[in-house]
Amino acid sequence: MSIFTMNINMDISLLGRKTENSFLLYNKNELILQKEFEGNVLLVIAKSSDKGFLHTGNRFIDFVRVGLLPNNQCYLTSASSRLIYSVSPLGDSKEKVVIADRTKVLGWETFDLIEIPEDKATNHNEIIIIKNAYFNSNNLLDVFRKIVTSDLKDKKNVLENILELMSTSDLDMLSQYYLENTNELEILADISDDKFFIESVNQIKNNEVRNYFVSNEMDFIADRKNLFSLSKNKWMHFNCYIRKQLKPKNKFCVVATSKNEGVYLLEWIAYYKHLGAGTIFIYSNGNDDGSDKLLKALHDAGEIRYIENQVNAGCSAQNKAYTHALTINKEILEYEWSLFVDLDEYLTFNDSIFSSTHDFLDWHGKRDVNAIALNWIFSIPDIDGDWINIPITKRIKNFEKRTNGHIKSFIRPHFFSSSLPHHPVSIENFPFSYRTASGQPHLKSKKYDSLSISDNPSNTHASILHFFNRTIPEFIWKYSRNRGDHPNVTDSSAFTESLLPFLKEFITAIDSKNITDSSSYFPKNIEIEVLINGLLENKHICSAYLEVKNETKRRYDMIYSLFWEFLDEQRKNEKYKSDIEFFIERFH
Repeated sequence: MSIFTMNINMDISLLGRKTENSFLLYNKNELILQKEFEGNVLLVIAKSSDKGFLHTGNRFIDFVRVGLLPNNQCYLTSASSRLIYSVSPLGDSKEKVVIADRTKVLGWETFDLIEIPEDKATNHNEIIIIKNAYFNSNNLLDVFRKIVTSDLKDKKNVLENILELMSTSDLDMLSQYYLENTNELEILADISDDKFFIESVNQIKNNEVRNYFVSNEMDFIADRKNLFSLSKNKWMHFNCYIRKQLKPKNKFCVVATSKNEGVYLLEWIAYYKHLGAGTIFIYSNGNDDGSDKLLKALHDAGEIRYIENQVNAGCSAQNKAYTHALTINKEILEYEWSLFVDLDEYLTFNDSIFSSTHDFLDWHGKRDVNAIALNWIFSIPDIDGDWINIPITKRIKNFEKRTNGHIKSFIRPHFFSSSLPHHPVSIENFPFSYRTASGQPHLKSKKYDSLSISDNPSNTHASILHFFNRTIPEFIWKYSRNRGDHPNVTDSSAFTESLLPFLKEFITAIDSKNITDSSSYFPKNIEIEVLINGLLENKHICSAYLEVKNETKRRYDMIYSLFWEFLDEQRKNEKYKSDIEFFIERFH
């Protein structure tokens, strides 16, 4: 970047374009070139380097690299993106947007340095604090800490911009510093004014205090748009680096949400404990089948960690739970791996190759792997069965031979800021290695343009047995309680049109001839009834489980007729009319 001597004997100038008689104005977090108002954008330049920053006198805008040109002109490169600021040729004659989006300096990328009028009131105190910290040191960690301890009013904004300038090694060192100085970390969290970061720091700082409640005030994190914006949030970025410094002590845990699935809980928990899960984290989702009482009893007995997840109508409890687990939940960081699955999903591995789940994960651990994609294998349903009293793994014996393209994931919780139902979400520009169960790279499906699906699914090393299709009673029950990854419907006896596409899928599955027996997948040494009975030896668990079964039967008897009435009303739906009529004729 060429440096010319500046004729104006000042290190602070207004910015504009004299040929158009325009000034730069910073308003509502936007830079514009305009003619109507006096400019407020100040360029502050270091005397011995190309360092600079933009400021209004009250509000910091951006750190820049300054290229001085003849005739008191300059061009500006954003220090973080390394893109050049340019005036958009679009806009009216009075106002044009200015953004950093160019890589070459042409006409629209040059600005004039304009002396500040003597009568212009400018708050130089804010500018001086940033100058002294930023211009006098090339160590961004020192700059960051000086800003934190300064009297600057605009700390949050400046610190976010410094975080953008930092390298991964800078962020690692800064994270280590604040983990060793948690009182200062708490001060930093207050400055951030970020709900996530504050709550995460609270859990990191208070080693003996565990928070097992997530209020509905946090529902906004469930929105998919927010999930990806969170991945760009600088405090979440820094939070991820802090969490990465906390070293795991154990192999793997399991994370799930529960929505009126009380009759399945004991079997599912017993199964994963048998596989070696150190902790099972279950987030509630507006249960009204007695599950919360059962989950609390299991929590009190030390069998699981139950997190009460207060969810309003319209919120995806699963998205919310997964984001909370990966940004705030500290206990999950005690594990190298976390498996994110539903209560109808059972991990299996090839016991001819691996001796245990730990062995499977250790094999993957030899590579630089951050996430493992596990393909589904769908169950073949039965028409009927004692679904309330008999374990599902003893009732549903047949599965499709074909491996499904959809995946669920084992992930290293230290490396991610959130997860969608099928795959994790990385913080911005944070690369990670994603492998299939067989160790090959897991790539986004070309056919579906989705990371949730494999183009070449395989179950040779490990897979997820998905009890998606079970029995008619369970089909009715499932779609009366809402799917966890869909917006919550508070009336739990309500059926919606979202179930209609699955009528044909159930019919197709039950008529499938391409099947295999589940015994080829499940561990040979597991005695699920014995494991369930072991949990039932606790009188509080036993009592709560009986209440769940009774409440499930009572509510099922209530909704049974409502389901068929709903289908009958939907006969007018032309898209699904034939599926509805066939389903009613065959199963009712």
